[in-house]
Amino acid sequence: MNEIKKFDKRFSKDILDMMVLTQEAVSGGIKLGDYLRPSLNFIASVNMEDGTLSEEIGRLEWLVEKGSENKWGYDFERYGIYRIKARKNIPIELTEYMSVVMNNCYMVVDVIDMNASEPRLEAIKQEISKPVVIENEIGKFTLERSVSWFEGKCDWCGSICNMCLVTDDEFGSTAENADRFLKSIYENIAETDDKYREFAAQEMLECANDWAEEDEQISKEEFKKRMVIDAVIISPEGEITAYYNDGGMFGEHQIEITANISGEMISVDIAG
Repeated sequence: MNEIKKFDKRFSKDILDMMVLTQEAVSGGIKLGDYLRPSLNFIASVNMEDGTLSEEIGRLEWLVEKGSENKWGYDFERYGIYRIKARKNIPIELTEYMSVVMNNCYMVVDVIDMNASEPRLEAIKQEISKPVVIENEIGKFTLERSVSWFEGKCDWCGSICNMCLVTDDEFGSTAENADRFLKSIYENIAETDDKYREFAAQEMLECANDWAEEDEQISKEEFKKRMVIDAVIISPEGEITAYYNDGGMFGEHQIEITANISGEMISVDIAG
């Protein structure tokens, strides 16, 4: 079965007339043979046949041939309102790590109006355009709706760190749990940082020396010193993922450490 037929098979044959308020601009696509499958999420939609408004997050997908003049097929912008013809996905059983949005997914058949307007969608657009901010003694973090987290910068033991606080619910607008965990981490930040470095050095020193030049041997202490914090992601369940620049030990990749708020070290790997 070719890629077009496989893609087509996922969706109902019924064509719907709808308006959508997009959450993001289209910026990429998955390679499927000779095609790309761009996608983006929308925040709300209106069924144009009965006028029903839905504020359920949804997803738009379509296929475009590689190398086509318009790379992504459609020029959807962030917070744009569009009237489209679309086919809804046939419901699937979601696995543990699949987003609920996968069962509110639509194949774009045609775009009728690239500059549509609808009072209820305009009101939602105005509301979501306002910044949502968490500000505390550690830093200021602004909601990035497209990835369901608050992001900002803060001081991590003397280095500037990108900090991401994942929202309490998927596509939500609060991060009370992650904010609480962040404050808990900062009560003993130096101890936490050293624990992460110690764990990485213990697990990866031998690998680092395999990467090193023949006349260079890296000690455990040097390994820890060469690590430079880059980013930390805190989940509402208390999982912490810390990314350290490798100081050249692994070809300028990152060292990815996963731990939990209780201090248990879960894994370490090379990322990027």
